[in-house]
Amino acid sequence: MLFYLNINIVFLIISFLILISGFYFFKISNNYSFDLNKKQKINFILVIGILIYVFFIILLSKAWYISQSTVTFHFFNDWPEWNYLDKFGHLFTAFHISDIAIRILFWIGFSRKKSLLLGALTGILFQTPIEILDGFGVAYGFSWGDMFANLCGSIFVFIQYWIWNEIRIFPKFSFHFTPYAAMRPEMLGTNYGQQFLKDYNGQTYWFAIDFFSFFKNIKLHWFIKIFCVSFGYGAEGMIHGREEQNIRDGFFPFQQYYISPDINFERIPTQNKILQILFFSINKLHALMPAIEYSSMYGLKWHFLFF
Repeated sequence: MLFYLNINIVFLIISFLILISGFYFFKISNNYSFDLNKKQKINFILVIGILIYVFFIILLSKAWYISQSTVTFHFFNDWPEWNYLDKFGHLFTAFHISDIAIRILFWIGFSRKKSLLLGALTGILFQTPIEILDGFGVAYGFSWGDMFANLCGSIFVFIQYWIWNEIRIFPKFSFHFTPYAAMRPEMLGTNYGQQFLKDYNGQTYWFAIDFFSFFKNIKLHWFIKIFCVSFGYGAEGMIHGREEQNIRDGFFPFQQYYISPDINFERIPTQNKILQILFFSINKLHALMPAIEYSSMYGLKWHFLFF
């Protein structure tokens, strides 16, 4: 997808996530209350949510589609593009939006069943307008593959809350800069902000497993319990979305698989609200840790520190 994004927009997106995180923590705290009844809480959430979402869509439409011609609504099969990293991104986003929505609905006072169903649905609906905008873009279209990834992310949250009443396996994200962006900057980004979002070669998606949450009767210090294990997926060798396009230009895409220790920052005990906001926010990112990588290109590879 061709779009113009700079570091200021990246900052706005990160600020948006922090805002939601901060709102969630301040609102559910037993020691901090706005003393609102259920109806007032619903109205408050709807107003704030709609304002933020409208702002997000306007920002995205101007930044993403401003340079693109529009056509009649159509569909586009982008399933094989970018070695599925785009789909992992959709799953990641839907998962965390659903998680935040479920927690807020619990705070409002909805039943467990309604909170899980409505929260999971929120993660899907949040990204659906983006797909509709894609449907009018001349260079792409409405993607059923993206919608499937959104569905998977939301269902993954729903299942965990339904079975365990908590999140024990959660997706994380990390990024490193690669030389591929300089080879096709108009697609992969001309500055750090653009590359962060557009250069799939540098993106890694992780699934962190909180093993200690499966053994709650084990008595261990909290410093031990914050550690978990993450399994990561990435790909490199891409300046085009499709493999045949890359091979035509002399590039040979390959997939990467990782295993690495990680940190569940939400397990760090603190009563400080600012730290709670910080830990909840950065828990979406893979911690800077050693990692073992396997790829068909290089075989096994050790990283002293990997992000």
